Amino acid sequence: MQDIYQEITDRMIAELEKGRIPWHCPWRPEEWRHRNLISGKPYRGINAILLAMSPYASPFWLTMRQLRKLGGELRPNEGGTAVVFWK
Repeated sequence: MQDIYQEITDRMIAELEKGRIPWHCPWRPEEWRHRNLISGKPYRGINAILLAMSPYASPFWLTMRQLRKLGGELRPNEGGTAVVFWK
């Protein structure tokens, strides 16, 4: 697996090359902050930036474990979105 720091750097550079500023606030209402669907806890720090760079309109996210516990699964040929876990 690629170094997480390098992966994040590559994603940010790709966004900048597209003319987008990844850390620029998209001025949405507070309820549209990216957050965990189960806990309702908003993502912070680098995870907020990483999820804001995603192509998805919904601000709700699940971990793979949460998805499976709810009986769901990823569609074929779909992948997860990496975030950084920290305590």
